[in-house]
Amino acid sequence: MGGLVEEPEEFLRDVPLNVWDIKPPWCQPWTIVSTGFAIIGVASIPHWTWLTAIASLGVFTWWYLFLGVYASQYKEAVIAARAGDNEAARFVAMIVSAYR
Repeated sequence: MGGLVEEPEEFLRDVPLNVWDIKPPWCQPWTIVSTGFAIIGVASIPHWTWLTAIASLGVFTWWYLFLGVYASQYKEAVIAARAGDNEAARFVAMIVSAYR
């Protein structure tokens, strides 16, 4: 797997299917959602609807991509890597090694 992992089979067996199990405390869903609400709240202080709408759109897009799409793709990659997909195994190893 490109030198990232010495024993790929053992590594993939021990990798959790849930990406949030490898993320640090500051990068958990509850912190991401809380930060998003804080950003929307701060944007709404001046009572400018357009600013609140722009901030909300950005936050909701980030939530969708990071909490939904990214987490789902990670899980699919782990399953594919365990089934022998080398590209998926490299992807998983890259993500996991960033947090270990």
